[in-house]
Amino acid sequence: MNREEALATLNSRSAVSRLQAARALYAAARPSDVDAVERALATEHDAYVQRALARVCLRLRDELPATEPSQADRLLDSVLREEIRTQVVEEMSKVIAHEMESTVGFLNVHAREDIGEGYDTSRTRDDVQRLLDFLEVLERLNSAASPPVYQELDLGDVILQSVREAHVAQESLLFGTTEAVIVQADPKLLKLALTNVLLNAVEACESTGGRITINWGTTDRDSWVAVLDEGAGLQQGYDRSSKPGTTTKQGHFGWGLTIVRRALASMGSGEFSLLPRNGGGTAAELRWPNPTEAERDADSAG
Repeated sequence: MNREEALATLNSRSAVSRLQAARALYAAARPSDVDAVERALATEHDAYVQRALARVCLRLRDELPATEPSQADRLLDSVLREEIRTQVVEEMSKVIAHEMESTVGFLNVHAREDIGEGYDTSRTRDDVQRLLDFLEVLERLNSAASPPVYQELDLGDVILQSVREAHVAQESLLFGTTEAVIVQADPKLLKLALTNVLLNAVEACESTGGRITINWGTTDRDSWVAVLDEGAGLQQGYDRSSKPGTTTKQGHFGWGLTIVRRALASMGSGEFSLLPRNGGGTAAELRWPNPTEAERDADSAG
């Protein structure tokens, strides 16, 4: 991608394309491009793209005469402070993943030997597999350069797998549709996000005995999954802007919510919303844009 193409791509609807453009501009941009890059940064909502654009701005600023701090400078400072924090979190995640990898590998081998023929259909195998999937996806989530691996899939299949991994009791589960809904998505990222949402819904319903309803669908622009629970509702002090690892109750959307958001962000700036329901309970929605033909072709070529 040359300089002119990268500048034009900053207006793309795809966060993946905008990220590629920002990274191309780090090497190709000229000092005269600083205004265009700063305008893109001011309107950018994806955290990964923001950080990439901030790096471009800093490089270009080094080649310009010093000026008084501006609104763009304050925005850059804010973005870079968040980048430093994110880098620390990601480095810690990599260390934890490295330490866990061999332990979980041995757990998988030993559990298979101890349980025997029933291992492949056991809940132990499901839990071990979830750990293995988590370790694999964690590395991808920590690398904004890694595009999602899009596949054509039936949303219902991913939902059933997530329901099993989250141990949702069948008697408390309702489905909003029974029709096949074929979408383009990364199945591992989607399952990781949805399983975390379902785990929290299950825990929220433990004190109420309420039910969990799952609905899903697709449009010409995006695809979505909604999880409605009849649980205790959002905990006091919940804030959708809470930082990773913060929670008002252990196990309630601390790192789990961070994982959901990052998994969806990796799929073309997907979004996650969590809102209280009238009459009690919580409504969670996972929504991600359908990949463009160019993104699918690039993924197939990779």
